[in-house]
Amino acid sequence: RELATESVLLGLRNGYDVIYEGILNLKTRQEQFDVMFEAHPEENYFFYLDVAFDETVRRHELRPEKSEFGAEAMEKWWDYASPTNHSSEVIVPESSSIAETVKIIGEVAELELK
Repeated sequence: RELATESVLLGLRNGYDVIYEGILNLKTRQEQFDVMFEAHPEENYFFYLDVAFDETVRRHELRPEKSEFGAEAMEKWWDYASPTNHSSEVIVPESSSIAETVKIIGEVAELELK
């Protein structure tokens, strides 16, 4: 966690937009987010991809990295995948295509994404 936090802060200090992606649960990482938000209090966005477990497994099977882990490992992580309830969080529905998801993120973060 410390390495991830320092990597995020290093990018922000150097003027980069940083995307911190993963199965992140605010309840178990509150201290980590507090450190990042203290250093960068504005323009922080949370996006939660609200996808059912079966659909997540199906999508994982389409990835080139699918052999790195399977449904059993994903099931152990599943409880961590939950909305943060952060005031800036945007829930992206399962029905959202990649293009629609990129558009949502771009609009919310006021970025021109392609």
